[in-house]
Amino acid sequence: MPIQPRLKQLPAVAALLMLALLVWIQIQYPPAFAAARQLVFDAYIAASPASPDAPISVVSIDETSLARHGPWPWPESRLAALIDELRALGAAMVGLALIPTTEHVRSEIDTALPDLGAMAGCAGSRCWFRWVKRSIHRSSPSFCGSHSGIRASGIAFGETRIGVHSGEVIVGNFGGSRHLDYRAFGDPINTAARLETANKVFGTRLILSAATLEQCPSPPATRPIGELLLKGKTRPVSSFTPLTDLDSESGLAEAYARAYGAMAHADDTALTLLEACSARFPADTLTQFHLQRFRTGSTGVIFAL
Repeated sequence: MPIQPRLKQLPAVAALLMLALLVWIQIQYPPAFAAARQLVFDAYIAASPASPDAPISVVSIDETSLARHGPWPWPESRLAALIDELRALGAAMVGLALIPTTEHVRSEIDTALPDLGAMAGCAGSRCWFRWVKRSIHRSSPSFCGSHSGIRASGIAFGETRIGVHSGEVIVGNFGGSRHLDYRAFGDPINTAARLETANKVFGTRLILSAATLEQCPSPPATRPIGELLLKGKTRPVSSFTPLTDLDSESGLAEAYARAYGAMAHADDTALTLLEACSARFPADTLTQFHLQRFRTGSTGVIFAL
């Protein structure tokens, strides 16, 4: 085959390879594909901002509407009917957002923490995690206590890591009748994702920020991890991980608290206390992390990830 025709086929071959790669990513890593799609869309909107030729209107769902149609969140059928009616009135784009009261936020956080702890302790692979989300009741001890037996039976039952942070975000259904997507926008979402990833570094399963704990009417028992300088952040995030009853009964909570206090106050005994805590509790990954930091010359409780 002549060289010239072959060169003409290169764009088509490259396009097919790119399409195959995108299909493979969509199948193997759906969240990554969705995140990439949203980034591309956001970049497009930022590069070519629309100039609306019609005013932007805010429609408030008041107490009268809630009393007539039921409490929020409304079912998707009612939301779809609402969007269709707004479109019939001439709306080009519709976004739904709920602005809760401070009391509502605190109540939701306090109620959700037991569920998060349960899932962090027993949830596993992607398939199992979806089943847990549908089936598990609040802090189900029977399910959480069975994960060791599931692993022993040969099922690849892993661990789910969770990051929890609080702040103001925009959350709602955005789009129209052809495409409706429930999305959330805001810096707290990125911070929560960074905390979730940080679990891998510390060997923990659940990390809570101080911003979340401060809003809990009855916060859980925790121990501090440190002041984390997360990627893309300029201010450290005070981070904590829950304590179990065994942590308190075994003396780990007390030994770690002494070592952390020495680290926070730049006390010369910090390394000695960390070594003592490590000797008593060699399986505690958080103690091992700080001990390794101090042995390599690091000090204090503010550090970058």
